[in-house]
Amino acid sequence: MDYVKFSETSGLPKVELDASEESIALLRRVRPMRIGAYTMDVTTNVIRWRGETLRLSQDDWQTLRVLLQHAGQILSCERLAALLQIACDKVDVQIYSLRTALEAAGVTWLPRRAEGCGYILWR
Repeated sequence: MDYVKFSETSGLPKVELDASEESIALLRRVRPMRIGAYTMDVTTNVIRWRGETLRLSQDDWQTLRVLLQHAGQILSCERLAALLQIACDKVDVQIYSLRTALEAAGVTWLPRRAEGCGYILWR
């Protein structure tokens, strides 16, 4: 059983989890994240477009994953660079690479530039 125990010394809760088979089975049943026609399976790190697995480079996959996690939000160049752990001047190149790979795969929901603001995953 999962429960929270308060520590008398720190005043902060100490969380103790029971790693029973039931808890482990629940973790295995994590549902894929769906955004439009994209599906991202967080347990296997597979991204699909309309059911077809996208074949992307590691950098393109990482960029798409971040954009999917922030779908519908405009991410500034600085914020996107921080999330991708790259230099801000490399973001444009990375987005171009991702757009090229997605267009080649027939994807229509592409990252777009919001002039003066950043990037957004939009259809």
